[in-house]
Amino acid sequence: MFRNMVPFDDRVKRETPFGLQRIRSRILKPLMLKSMKKADLVIFISDYARSVIENYISVKRAVTIPHGISQHFLSHKKAGAEVTRICDEEYILYVSRFESYKCHMEVVKAYQLLPDHVRKQYKLLLVGENEGEFGDRVRNWIIDANLTDRIEMVGKVNYQNLPDVYRAAKLTLFASSCENCPNILLEALGAGRPIACSAIMPMPEFGGDAVVYFDPHDPKQIARSIVDILSDDALAQALSDKAIARSEMYDWATTARRTWDEILALGRAKG
Repeated sequence: MFRNMVPFDDRVKRETPFGLQRIRSRILKPLMLKSMKKADLVIFISDYARSVIENYISVKRAVTIPHGISQHFLSHKKAGAEVTRICDEEYILYVSRFESYKCHMEVVKAYQLLPDHVRKQYKLLLVGENEGEFGDRVRNWIIDANLTDRIEMVGKVNYQNLPDVYRAAKLTLFASSCENCPNILLEALGAGRPIACSAIMPMPEFGGDAVVYFDPHDPKQIARSIVDILSDDALAQALSDKAIARSEMYDWATTARRTWDEILALGRAKG
């Protein structure tokens, strides 16, 4: 199963600080290609990732089986139930570990560009592990921009509480520029809240018409997407409805069943 796109994204590799992680990515690329070329079956988790690899090599047998959304994250089904809140104000949410390709700096710069009344009404919550160089960069920028009272780097949130964090958000952002199958986007769809999302593939493959897209490297575009959604109740409701419908396309039981079907079929062919 192919899950790691970073070795195949030259921009991400250039932006990764020189060190073990960068060297690892460069070593992994030829090793992964060699492994997939020799494999009797390669399971891809997005058509986009499959197209990238098939531009390099010919795979003996390939199938695309995207990851699913667990019932735990289909929190739209809990409408009306009490929510465990991590913020006493309305908020815009971005869930992701801090990495070079997650574009957190662009997100906080976009937040700074929002009209004053929007920033006063909505905080920005950055949920995810934020240790290391990229977390420090964002943390220092927030301090320098005097936005510590409006942007909160929450850190890691307990897995059991994450669905409530998604469900309580006024708007969810997903600004990653490098994914194979964007699990966080799928989780956000499951909450049934409006989403503004990176336009870089494979995000459109999973978000379809259920999200508003932006260039994750352009803070002005991100800010415009946020304002468009928050200023238009009809658009926000339409996005919520579409997110719920879209989330029904991705189910872990289906993923598991299709995966075993392919493995067993390969076994029968080999037998």
